[in-house]
Amino acid sequence: MHVQVSSEAVLATANVDIVNKYGKSKTCRVFLDAGSHAHFITDSVASFLNLDRKTVNIAVSVLDDISTNIKQSTYATIKSRYNKFAKYVEFLIVPQISTFMPSIQINQSLPYIPKNTPLADPEFFKPSELDVLIGVTLFYKLHSIGQISLKGQPDVVLQKTQLGWIVAGEIKNPVATRRITYHLGLHAEPFDSDLTRFWEIEEIPSSKISFPEEKACEVRYSLHTTRDKFGRYVVRLPFNDKIQNLGESYSTALRRFYALERRFQKDPDLQRQYSDFLSEYQKLGHMSRISGQDDTARGFYLPHHAVRKDDSLSTKIRVVFDGSSKTSTGISLDDNLMVGPKLQDDLFVILLRYRSHLYALTAAIEKMYRQIRVHPDDAIYQKILYRESISDPIETIFLKLPHMAQPLPLI
Repeated sequence: MHVQVSSEAVLATANVDIVNKYGKSKTCRVFLDAGSHAHFITDSVASFLNLDRKTVNIAVSVLDDISTNIKQSTYATIKSRYNKFAKYVEFLIVPQISTFMPSIQINQSLPYIPKNTPLADPEFFKPSELDVLIGVTLFYKLHSIGQISLKGQPDVVLQKTQLGWIVAGEIKNPVATRRITYHLGLHAEPFDSDLTRFWEIEEIPSSKISFPEEKACEVRYSLHTTRDKFGRYVVRLPFNDKIQNLGESYSTALRRFYALERRFQKDPDLQRQYSDFLSEYQKLGHMSRISGQDDTARGFYLPHHAVRKDDSLSTKIRVVFDGSSKTSTGISLDDNLMVGPKLQDDLFVILLRYRSHLYALTAAIEKMYRQIRVHPDDAIYQKILYRESISDPIETIFLKLPHMAQPLPLI
């Protein structure tokens, strides 16, 4: 826009010191704004003073109800360069306060300012950036008694404040100057852009993304998975490169087992169900007891506990083996196992398929995961401690099935 202008609005600005909690200060140019509810500071000043930041989520609305969200706030002290006035206030942190203020250079000789008047911003006539905005909660507290009208500029006043004398108003320019000023806000997004973004976010990817660990896990299973004489699959545990850092786990497993026994003493029925569960485990060949003395430094001991579901129609209690238990090095068995790709369909696809039929049946296969066995060489990483009675010695037992870090659904 090409405009012929014969005046320039001057808004109240001042120079102050912004001080952090360590006493470090920075001279900043502030804008005194009676129309703002909050105080603002630029991110560059907050970073220079290394101000402590707090996470917030505040919506700030401006002209035409255009709003922006403020994500951080901070505290600092405003200190006057004119007297001893100081105030500790909270600021909202923004990238920029405004454009240059004033927007054009003002002829310094136009406003007649009395001599020996200490201005809060001696260079108010020069276009310059703003570092801080002072809102209404402090704006009127800064005002002091004293106001002067400028000779030849009836619309300009000098107002005395705690920060010095501020200049504000409309300065008349006897010679119209031609300038180019841009104050343009453009919102060019189509009206349906939000709906378009929604469909893009919800779109099912056309190709499956595979990660290196997922590929390595699949390769390992394809190379080392076999079937025994009964037709059951036998797998190797998919160890990653952390296996050498696996520490001692016996002491943690023993401590957890003693805690389990104390629970048994308070609940004999739980002990009976727990014992029956593990007896069935052994009867089905899903675990075996170690004959002789075990080397406690080798492999991994799985702590275990009970998950009870009294309303289950079949299994009221299930034993959960905790592969996430940390060893002496802070690394667990689960940390040493690669995570393979997700094999089941997305829930969205399952629901669509479910709704495409008039009738649907649901079922669960009991002990499905127990039909897979772990290779005998990896059995040392699936040891547990157990005994039927507190008077019996504690035995070490091998699990012959891949452990589950989370409990399976109770059937």
